Amino acid sequence: MIVGRLLGWILLILGLAVLGRDVIGWLDTHRFEPEVLGQLWADLSRSSMVATEGLVRRFLSPKLWDPVISTLLGAWASATLALLGLALLLLAYPRERLPERWRR
Repeated sequence: MIVGRLLGWILLILGLAVLGRDVIGWLDTHRFEPEVLGQLWADLSRSSMVATEGLVRRFLSPKLWDPVISTLLGAWASATLALLGLALLLLAYPRERLPERWRR
């Protein structure tokens, strides 16, 4: 539980940081060009992205990379990271602190 909440907070903060970077770029250039997830990953570590693509294509399915993962990599990085962080926070929230109607 604590690991899920910690990872959720980290992803949420990263999403907000990328959004801040996008807003600063918008104020500088007067064009809103949000960072996409694939470009962010390539900027951080292009070799790991290429290796992951090779592993997915070879061991899972080539059709999984092209329509599915490449579509996800085209999504806005700030929104994707923030939504993943919020989802992890909600999933890792202690059940006893949830309202009765939300418990399952």
